[in-house]
Amino acid sequence: MTHYTSGLSFAHLNLRRNPFGEPDRRERASLAEVDIGLLAESLRKPGFVVQLIGEHGVGKTTHLLALHRHFPHAPYVRFRLEEKVGRIPRGHPLFLDETELISPLYRRLLFRRKVSFAIASHMDTDGTCGTTRTSSSREFIL
Repeated sequence: MTHYTSGLSFAHLNLRRNPFGEPDRRERASLAEVDIGLLAESLRKPGFVVQLIGEHGVGKTTHLLALHRHFPHAPYVRFRLEEKVGRIPRGHPLFLDETELISPLYRRLLFRRKVSFAIASHMDTDGTCGTTRTSSSREFIL
């Protein structure tokens, strides 16, 4: 019997992703079964931070997209390893996915903005971005 050690969901089929495709961002948010009502309300006030932390595939982006549904006009930025980090739009609240890909210096500058943030990351960005946990921040490890 062969054992696969790859963390990829379709590695046993020698595939890197689902060959049948995935729902787009809007469809994925509507399919999410998560309870985020209180978080969405808190994000309306400037200075609130929601940080979702976890490994690949545990639901960080799904939670972030579900939150973003409550703020359809707010900026949503997903950083990618192969892409240079560009200018991040202004807006409130600000949704940032894969924030571990931003340099600590850029995170420090970004988190000085007087807005609320909903961020997803594979690591705790609190200690590297110059922010501190307050009563107006929530952290969820998925």
